[in-house]
Amino acid sequence: MNTGHFIVDTGAVKIQQIQVPTPFRVGPVNIYLFGDTLIDTGPLTPSALEILTKAVDLTSIKKLLITHGHVDHHGLACRVKHLSGCSILVHQHDQALLTEYSDQIMQKLSAYRVFLEKAGLSERMLSSFVEIYTSYRQYGESCDAELLEKNVHTEAGTVQVIHTPGHTSGSVCFLFDDTLFSGDTLLPTISTNPSMNAVFDGRCGLTSY
Repeated sequence: MNTGHFIVDTGAVKIQQIQVPTPFRVGPVNIYLFGDTLIDTGPLTPSALEILTKAVDLTSIKKLLITHGHVDHHGLACRVKHLSGCSILVHQHDQALLTEYSDQIMQKLSAYRVFLEKAGLSERMLSSFVEIYTSYRQYGESCDAELLEKNVHTEAGTVQVIHTPGHTSGSVCFLFDDTLFSGDTLLPTISTNPSMNAVFDGRCGLTSY
């Protein structure tokens, strides 16, 4: 797996892309650094932390921007905050996925269990699903997070926040000059389905937004 990184020089600002491994079938995630700002972190695993700390001087980070509340994108947020003292910023609809991480996993699992039982899933398959979903708790930890506003002012310039719900309720894209950081809003080989954060209130996910 390629876990290297490269730098894009936009003229005024250099943007560094770092590919971080995950233990999930979706594969590695990309995180980004420009100025004093980091976008996403990767999951809480030794290999992800090693790559992140080798590629980034975390003591220089002042703002950590989270594209959405999935653990492969925010799992190392607490570690980054501990090493840098940075502010962690996330959309209000995904804030609890960071601040109450383990509790949110178990609450969502409970809703999934009811849904899957009604759908007629066998006990064997249901047990397997519960085991897998519960295992996600090890890849992140709860941490303080502040709410994103429409714009974030950084050392390198102003970042515009664009709310793009669907993959999660609080998914966002970040626009910096002519560069769009799309998180999981756009993926190359799969749909940006909301399966990890499905809506169970009787509505279609799209109408919920």
